Amino acid sequence: MTENAGARRCRTCSARLSGGDRFCSSCGAAVTSPEPGQEARKNVVVLFVDLVDSTALGERLDPELLRGVLDRYYRVCSDRIAEHGGLIEKYIGDAIMAVFGVPAAHEDDALRAVRAARSVVESVRGLSARLGPVGVELDVHCGVGSGEVVVFTGPGAQPRIVGDTVNTTARLQGAARPGEILVNAEAAQLVRGRVGLEELDPLFLKGKSEPERAWRVTSAAVTPPVVPAPLIGRADELRHLLDCYGRAVSERRCRRVLVHGEPGMGKTRLVLEFAARPELEEALVLTGSCQTYGRNITFHPLAAIVREALPAARLGQEHRAYRTLQAISGEQPPADRPPVSVEEIRWAALRLFTALAERRPLVVIWEDLHWAERTFLDLIEDLTSDLAELPVLVVCVARDDLLENRPEPAVGQGGRIRVRPLGPVETLRLIGTLAPGTAEVGGQHQDAVTTRIAELSGGNPLFVTVMIDALADGNPTLPPTISALLRARIDALPPAERHALQWSAVCGREFDVDQLLALAARDGTGRDDLTEALAGLARRGLVQPLAAGRLHTQTLIRDTCYAMTAKSLRGRWHALLSDRARSSAEAMYHAERAGLLFQEVSPDEPDLPRLSAQAVRLLVEEGTTALHRRDAKAAEALFTRALGLHAQRGRQYADITVRLSEAVLAQGEGDRALRTLEDGLGAMGAAERITLRLQRDIVKYRLGHLGFEAALDDIARHEADLGRAADDDLNHCLLHQFTGFVRLGADQVGQAESEFRKALARARRLDERWIEHRLAGALCELVQWSPATVADGLDLCDQLLRSFGDDRLLLIPVLAARARLLALAGRVPEAHATLSAARADATALHAAFPEIAINQSEAILLSLVGSNDLASRRFTEAAAMLRHQGHLQPALTLEIYAIRESLRAGRPEAARAAFAGLGVAADDTALTARARTWLHLMRAHLTCLDGRHAEGHAMARHALDAIASDDPCLLGDATFEFAIIARLAGRPAEAGVAAARAEAHYLAKGATLPAETVRRWAATGDGGVR
Repeated sequence: MTENAGARRCRTCSARLSGGDRFCSSCGAAVTSPEPGQEARKNVVVLFVDLVDSTALGERLDPELLRGVLDRYYRVCSDRIAEHGGLIEKYIGDAIMAVFGVPAAHEDDALRAVRAARSVVESVRGLSARLGPVGVELDVHCGVGSGEVVVFTGPGAQPRIVGDTVNTTARLQGAARPGEILVNAEAAQLVRGRVGLEELDPLFLKGKSEPERAWRVTSAAVTPPVVPAPLIGRADELRHLLDCYGRAVSERRCRRVLVHGEPGMGKTRLVLEFAARPELEEALVLTGSCQTYGRNITFHPLAAIVREALPAARLGQEHRAYRTLQAISGEQPPADRPPVSVEEIRWAALRLFTALAERRPLVVIWEDLHWAERTFLDLIEDLTSDLAELPVLVVCVARDDLLENRPEPAVGQGGRIRVRPLGPVETLRLIGTLAPGTAEVGGQHQDAVTTRIAELSGGNPLFVTVMIDALADGNPTLPPTISALLRARIDALPPAERHALQWSAVCGREFDVDQLLALAARDGTGRDDLTEALAGLARRGLVQPLAAGRLHTQTLIRDTCYAMTAKSLRGRWHALLSDRARSSAEAMYHAERAGLLFQEVSPDEPDLPRLSAQAVRLLVEEGTTALHRRDAKAAEALFTRALGLHAQRGRQYADITVRLSEAVLAQGEGDRALRTLEDGLGAMGAAERITLRLQRDIVKYRLGHLGFEAALDDIARHEADLGRAADDDLNHCLLHQFTGFVRLGADQVGQAESEFRKALARARRLDERWIEHRLAGALCELVQWSPATVADGLDLCDQLLRSFGDDRLLLIPVLAARARLLALAGRVPEAHATLSAARADATALHAAFPEIAINQSEAILLSLVGSNDLASRRFTEAAAMLRHQGHLQPALTLEIYAIRESLRAGRPEAARAAFAGLGVAADDTALTARARTWLHLMRAHLTCLDGRHAEGHAMARHALDAIASDDPCLLGDATFEFAIIARLAGRPAEAGVAAARAEAHYLAKGATLPAETVRRWAATGDGGVR
């Protein structure tokens, strides 16, 4: 064999180098010293060549003759491969593995490999012809594959290449027939248009789980490649933006416009040009950009705007909106306040933008919306609608991914601006503007270079810019695709600059020099060397300075460089940055990235448990904050990420799974919440399953999938499982909640209240404020129906109003409960005022579920004051809203209440029609006890109205006797209904006794208003309705 597989190569042209060469004899490039041994992730092209029927050849030939034939075969193959810039990685018997793109990537590595393979086939067949006289026939079959591998290089050592691309390419070569060259999908994409290709049926290759797409090379036809597109020549787009702004100002109407396109098309460049135009001199321009990591990620763009614009809004430090915006603009809300809800943030943002737009025209630019959470996209739509009568232009900037993930975003009256590829004339003008001296720099004829850039860029301004930069650095070859272009550009950087770019890619989208210094120091690079490398990157336009000493790398450059860095290196750098993070947001990002990378490539890394635990803790904290503010989608994503890092299937895993199920349940997806819990149970050990079983049973019961008797059996089993674990606060908290829900379903409200109070005490010991606030709200709901007096209920409401502070979404149901309690006490004007305040907050926050509670409380208030017809309509509206959200059981209860109010309003036919529409089967055991009671009483009432008095009376008596509830108001309402039915049935004495009992029940609760109503009804004796 004449080829030394480990021979030194020029980094620019891959030509062989002699030991003392200082310059490449082929291209003249300076020869750099070999870097210390390291591994890197690279996209390379692998070529496998193998002799056909070599075993039979060995059987026929004398060993000495065979050695001479193989030497000539190896020499032919190695020469042809070297001519095309390939590096022979190893010989495997009579097979040869070569790689293109090592040590330096080229934009046409795939084309080089295919051409080398064709040259090998032709040369081996030529050799065979020359060996004809000795009876030797030679032929080869080849495979070419492009893809990502790990390359380990050391000083003077042969590169080692590992990855699935190597295995797949070897299998492709084995599937090729004599003289054939088969290429994989990525290689075919890179050479399409330059060589002839014919796609084959998918191949089932040994060791591959899925069939592999493959193409046969049919010719060496050379045609300029077609490059996918994206910027100069934006006059129409700029005019559209200016027109939208002009109309927003002249009409004093908020307009929204979406600027979208593929990466690199110049969307941001267009918007920056727009913002700098003199027509916007009077406007306030604010910009917020989305990002893919960090704390409070949902509202990161808004937080950036708030920090800039809040002082100018002059809201006053005591203004509710000012306090809310201050909370989201910092790292985290003040410790003594709960996280601010999504609805409160929307309301505060509206106040901010309104205050700004009332003083001067406002332009709000939202960048990188393809990374935005759906909650934030909804916020933008709501704000645009709420700012309708102000001179505001909202400019949304996103990749086309946004339209793929959210096909029909409401973009308002401004419409969409699609930033398309430049036309040929515009592309040439851009090239001339950016690089008037391209010919001299590239060492080629001006027209040829310009035409080549125009051809390959496809009208993408970013492509044009990077290609010109490559030429300015003395690299005359131009990449055929953006990925190859960027990889080749990065690979050609001096080692110091490439390392600095890798460190910056790990730091994130924005970074400062101190972060880079920490990484550089670990690798033995000093401040002066790093400063020089950063200056070089800045000159090349790969790093741009920002305010406050921070730096920025272009997204595609950063992502490409990050992918080219070995995962083990990335993991170590992220781990170092997580320890030096100046904020919990940075610590969470870097610890999570380090944990995931080590899980993939270094599962035995000693630091992995610590990093994973740190990331899990921060993700859970952030997810819990999101859950608390009812940003359920963001909470689900954060908890899912935390579970992905959690190696131990213990108690914490169960706790996170419970939180995840709550986030899913908050989105109205009960069945998916159950699946989440079942999946968690399948992954847990027996000792830790009780937590998830308890949560599963709670969800099943709330969804109506678990009956009362079965639930009681489950409670007993859980109590036995907990045994003596009195200090197990989490599981006892869940058990008390489960028991409370079951008791409530049986209308044993006092017992339910007691269980929820015990659960609340456990939650306080756990220091879990999100559970504590949810349980406190549930208690406020229960105190309306429990034996607790109205005065006690009002005291609890007042405590919660003080505790919940500025979180109006928590306050709304408390206000609704307080209104009902005030009405029961006869304080009707106060009740009306409280309900009005609750409704105003719900409207301002666009809160759907609290609106249901308000409608229900208003219906009860109307019923108490005798406005039964209107009460019936309110109950019907609340029931419809509950059905729309999937809460069928409470919806049915309210529909039955609506029937009661229709009867009391003297509208029996409407009540009959509504009753018939309930669709309740004869077997009503699936109903809650309260709903079942009222169903039977309404059926009895209608039966009496039909003239079947004895039957109706008996049905009513049976329904009353079956009540097991301790709710004084239910007992009072049901007993009063029985009194009405008894009077209808001609039993006035029994009706009088029942009315007296109903009044006693009401007075036990302190419900003076319904007690007075019963007393007046009993005194009149004038019929069956109030």
